[in-house]
Amino acid sequence: MPDEEAETDPDWLPAAPAGREDLVRKLSKHNQQIRKIWRTWTDHYLNFLREKQCIKPRNPRSTTNRLPELGEVVLIYDDQKPRQFWSLARVTELVPSADQVIRSAIVVTSNGRPKKRSIGHLYPLEINDLEVAPGSVATGE
Repeated sequence: MPDEEAETDPDWLPAAPAGREDLVRKLSKHNQQIRKIWRTWTDHYLNFLREKQCIKPRNPRSTTNRLPELGEVVLIYDDQKPRQFWSLARVTELVPSADQVIRSAIVVTSNGRPKKRSIGHLYPLEINDLEVAPGSVATGE
């Protein structure tokens, strides 16, 4: 009978359910891959965003980032949160230091609270919609 042969054929039988050790190993590998993706994103994408905003360097060994512009949307670096939870904010004011060099900015997050942050902790996004007035919503028209 062909049905009896099929039931004993190892190619026909479904795989045995995964044991606890196998599931733990798969979860560990999955978490490793997620960490690798975030590390790559941090090392490459965020640096790309910074380099994209650079002006001509004064010294070949260093670069000077351009100042964020008023109304520009930025990501705010936060070492206490995973990157996917970093806040988005809009730059509302550039704050000069005592020597009149701008090293920080006032940004407003989605909750409406202003925060003073270092220019080095602001990552401009690839979107540049500076034609829209700060606080207004772009309609796409």
